[in-house]
Amino acid sequence: MRSILLPGIVLFLLTVSSCSKPGQKPDENSRPENFEDIEASDNFDWNTFKHVEVTLTGFPAQGPQNPGVLIIRDDQNRVVYKGTHTASETFTHKLSVPALLTAIRVQYGVTDKVIPIDHNTVNGSLLPQLPQVD
Repeated sequence: MRSILLPGIVLFLLTVSSCSKPGQKPDENSRPENFEDIEASDNFDWNTFKHVEVTLTGFPAQGPQNPGVLIIRDDQNRVVYKGTHTASETFTHKLSVPALLTAIRVQYGVTDKVIPIDHNTVNGSLLPQLPQVD
């Protein structure tokens, strides 16, 4: 009987008591009735997305050029841009990306690199990174 009674009392006490202290619960009457009534600090940023200007320099190529697939991904590997592009041309495009994103991943042919976002701009090249030879 004691083995059932003690856990029952502990469970009852945990259920009755709460994690918040008295007076910490929000007052139902203080909830804003519309969006304009919400109070936030002056430096709070309401934006969840930002616009980023992407410029990827092409590279000179000889002979006829066939367009390839250019893919730009975010840090969660989600595609934020996908389209065809010719390697000899410079790519410029404005993208909307999550506000906290600090870099993008560029994939084009054998090129697969991460380029940082600096002041809402991305400047990079479509040239692949060559391995270093010692």
